Amino acid sequence: MIDIRNEKLISLSEAARSVPTKPSLATVWRWVSHGVRGCRLESVRIAGRRRTSVEALDRFISATGLGDV
Repeated sequence: MIDIRNEKLISLSEAARSVPTKPSLATVWRWVSHGVRGCRLESVRIAGRRRTSVEALDRFISATGLGDV
């Protein structure tokens, strides 16, 4: 779970740009809504906008093995 007080929140487009393989924004949305290999990218909705965190993205990449590409 994302701790909004202790984790650095970023937009989903920022998340897409920070992954080495540079997935599309639609792919990041898919990670949030459906997941990969049984793991979903954690996100929160703040003021009507979906956000994730750098730490959640790191956890997701480690859990799914997407960083090994």
